[in-house]
Amino acid sequence: QPKELSHYFWQAWLMGLQEEREKQKETLEKILSLDRENVYACKELIALYVMQEDFEALHALSASYENSRLSALFSEYEVEQPVVKLQTDALRQGDVLIITAAEGLNIYYTLDGTSPITNGTLYYAPIYLESGNYTVQATACNEQGYYSPVVSDEVAGEVAYQLGMPQVTPNSGEYLSPQTIYV
Repeated sequence: QPKELSHYFWQAWLMGLQEEREKQKETLEKILSLDRENVYACKELIALYVMQEDFEALHALSASYENSRLSALFSEYEVEQPVVKLQTDALRQGDVLIITAAEGLNIYYTLDGTSPITNGTLYYAPIYLESGNYTVQATACNEQGYYSPVVSDEVAGEVAYQLGMPQVTPNSGEYLSPQTIYV
């Protein structure tokens, strides 16, 4: 009876036993497409995402249940996003990129747009930037190893120096002896 919901429950269970995670995931997603408020399928899909450390999929699923009675199923996995802040509005060589997060969370970041969950560097101090284009990606991780949604920010700039007027000595005028001019 492939159109019966119970068929999909058995299929998901068997796929789990056989460790066919992709087929299990597809079956659980099928159950949720037929019965969006199915607690069993939602819990199993959450557990599967956590086991595979697919936090991006977990956050997408969580967002789809934001105003649902099932939103409480995600509370254990919610981690506050970090905040990315450039010291100034326009990037100048040597400017500082600061990333902050709630106390007790580790921050991982990348500057090339890749995933900070898989490719991130542990943030421990402000980052001094050279001129160029950066796609900053950052995430926070709690003690259980659960990651926040990824924060992304584009930072672009050229080396920009703000120089004052040059100082010239001696002052202009008439002199009786040769003068050395300093700029």
